Amino acid sequence: MKIDLTGQKFHRLQVVQKSEQQSKADAVLWDCICDCGSKATVNARISDGYIVTEGAQVVLGGNDSYIAMCHRCWMR
Repeated sequence: MKIDLTGQKFHRLQVVQKSEQQSKADAVLWDCICDCGSKATVNARISDGYIVTEGAQVVLGGNDSYIAMCHRCWMR
């Protein structure tokens, strides 16, 4: 099943296209633009053919919630 996230927005990130890069775990990567204008390449968690935006998260190092953003915004 192919999923196209092009044009969708997740928090601060707007999906531009499927990335040509390949992740080590063969996950699908997406090229995005942050609200600040920076580029970011991210992967998407998909379940039953839909992107997961809510619910239980796998978090390393704590119970913080995940907000999609570029590295520059994360460093602020």
